[in-house]
Formats: sequence, structure tokens, C-alpha cells
Amino acid sequence: MTEENHELINFNEIREQKQLQSDNAICDFYNQYFFFVNRYTNIREKVRASHLFKELVNLPHEAPLSDSYEQLFFQWFAFEYVTIQGKTLLQLF
Repeated sequence: MTEENHELINFNEIREQKQLQSDNAICDFYNQYFFFVNRYTNIREKVRASHLFKELVNLPHEAPLSDSYEQLFFQWFAFEYVTIQGKTLLQLF
């Protein structure tokens, strides 16, 4: 190997670094967004969303959500639910 070969750019290393940066940025975004959804969403919106969600999945309104439905509700609420303002929570974030 000549000395010139040592100075070549290692694209695989750069690609891995950029991928790691992107992964970290996405995780940070999701953490901030889920904090926003939990902390700053109006309680009336949460109640309205819970009512609509239970209608969508054919559950009685008085029944509590199981753990799996609770996780599904939170994902639906965070990304699919349209607020009274006509926007999703992601659009409001």
C-alpha cells in the first residue's frame, strides 16, 4: 500500500456516522414530540379522542383500555387523531 491509499476517504465510515446522527435526531424528535403529546394536549381533546377511538375499535365507552389497546390508542392519538381545530397533533407540534 502506498501512502496515497491511507488518505482516501472512507465512505463507509462517513455513511455509518451520518446514519447514527440521523437515528439520534429521529429519537430526539420522537422523545420531544411524545413529551409534547403527554404534557401539552388539552384534556378535552384526550377525552374526545378516547371516545372516538373506542367507537373505531368497537369497545364500550365505559370499559377501560387494555395495555395493548392503550399503546394503540396513544399511537393513533399522536399521529392520526384530528383535533377540533382540524389538525393532527403532529401538525400542531
